[in-house]
Amino acid sequence: MFKTSGPPRISNPSTVLRLGDAIRTYFSGSGHPDDELFRLFIDAPAFSRDQDDPTLRARMFIRCLTGDFSHDDSVPDHLEIVFRHDCNTPSSPRDLGIAAPVPTPLEFHACCASCTMVIDDGMRNLLREQYPYRSFQTWFHAQLIDPGTLEALQHS
Repeated sequence: MFKTSGPPRISNPSTVLRLGDAIRTYFSGSGHPDDELFRLFIDAPAFSRDQDDPTLRARMFIRCLTGDFSHDDSVPDHLEIVFRHDCNTPSSPRDLGIAAPVPTPLEFHACCASCTMVIDDGMRNLLREQYPYRSFQTWFHAQLIDPGTLEALQHS
């Protein structure tokens, strides 16, 4: 389930729709996104083994939301992604002469199986790329990876 929060005056329906589409696209994929970043720190046999796994991304997400994915019965009946709109956006990179902004990291709340995604200039920057949202998929997947997640995946 998706929810939005933040001042209504900055809520952009097209951005929320695009973000929802990007998330659905990410979860419809199999294995790790085919990106050099992941090939650098996931060994080749594990990357190949996971390549066609249609549940890998969902299991990683559930692990981050709940802190556990050792048992299917530990999955809560309700998962929530909250979109929070950031009304304090910095000046554009062109004005500052710096690299494009990056999105605020995901905030996971294991106590209530939810996460918060901040819709800020960094997120809007990622969503400029249309379907299949490769940059978004890479960023989102990177948010789900930690040493515990990779180790748990190798033993599941």
